[in-house]
This record gives sequence, C-alpha cells and structure tokens, in this order.
Amino acid sequence: MKHLVLWALLVLACTTTARAAKPATSEHSPAPAAAEDRMPSFRNATTKESIRLFREWFADAYRREYKAYKKRNKAVMNRAEPLLQDVVIQFVIDTLGRPRILKIQPEQLSEMQDEILRETFASAPAWNPGIRDGRKVRVKYTMPVYWEKW
Repeated sequence: MKHLVLWALLVLACTTTARAAKPATSEHSPAPAAAEDRMPSFRNATTKESIRLFREWFADAYRREYKAYKKRNKAVMNRAEPLLQDVVIQFVIDTLGRPRILKIQPEQLSEMQDEILRETFASAPAWNPGIRDGRKVRVKYTMPVYWEKW
C-alpha cells in the first residue's frame, strides 16, 4: 500500500499585517517602557522550534484527514485517485492565535486536496499570538507543501 507523505516547510521570513500606533511623547513626560515584541509561538516554543512543531503537527494531521477522506469517499477513491499537487499556502496567525488560510496557490486543486487542506487548518490548535509594541498583531506565513508518494 502506498502512503502519502507531506513535507511542509515554513518560510522563516514572516511579516506582520497590522501595526500598532506608537504613543506620542513630549519632553516633560517620560518615554514609556519598551514593550516586548515577539513572534507567534506554537505550543509555547521558540520561533524556530514553533515552525518545526507546526510542520510536524501539519504532516500528522494531513495523514489523518487523508485517511478519513478515503473512508468517507470509498466509491470515488476506487475509481481513480485525484492527482495531488505541490501547493503554496499563505496563512495568518490572527490576534487570537488561530491559523487561518488566506490563499492557496495554484487555485485549481482537486476537490479532495482542497477539502483535506481546509479540514487540516480548521482543526489546527491555537498559537500564542504575536505581539508588537505591546499589542497583539496578525502575522502572515507562507508555507510550501510538497506531496510525495513512497
């Protein structure tokens, strides 16, 4: 039996999509203490470790979703398995820490692959949101997903 393996790489270059306004200061008022800025974290890990942990979680969750899809759609899977493509997913960690898909490239995917990707993201655990200038911000990630059979 052939297995489908998912390798997901998160691009380390992340951009914030929201910026907090800096408070105005005058000569007579002391400058506010610098707020701690941080990137979102997955399972309370460091930024680099968060990316690795999310990639591992995503691969396991994809396998579960793929197996569940095959069970739900046995008739479709017996005829011919749709081609799975390499994709690039843009997603955002919102201010509540939930990962949300923004865009999937290419846009033309098989119904199966589209459903599996969306179900996988829908079941994703929350992250700790990113903080910039003391406020929670949305942080956008780009994740290439390569499908390989072995």
